[in-house]
Amino acid sequence: MAFGLESRRRTAWASGHLSRQQAEAARAKMNYEEYLDEVTTLITEKYGLSDEAAIRMVMLAQADDFFSGHDDDPSICTLARAHRDAKIVYGKYPCADS
Repeated sequence: MAFGLESRRRTAWASGHLSRQQAEAARAKMNYEEYLDEVTTLITEKYGLSDEAAIRMVMLAQADDFFSGHDDDPSICTLARAHRDAKIVYGKYPCADS
């Protein structure tokens, strides 16, 4: 999996491609797919799981309609919410190598 959305933003901001304000504004504009990618990336970074295990967890959560509200209301697809959801998904949807 590629770097997560937040990692890419930090890199762009540090390299001068985005101002801090632009990076903060971009953080609030994740679409549903970017949000799921961010949750997956956070699971791998925070809990040391493989990309495959994190993807399986997110897919299990999707199948359980955990993210259905996020698809309906993109305004809740924030970085803070992604951190919270990564923690919940990790605890609620265990995988074999987690």
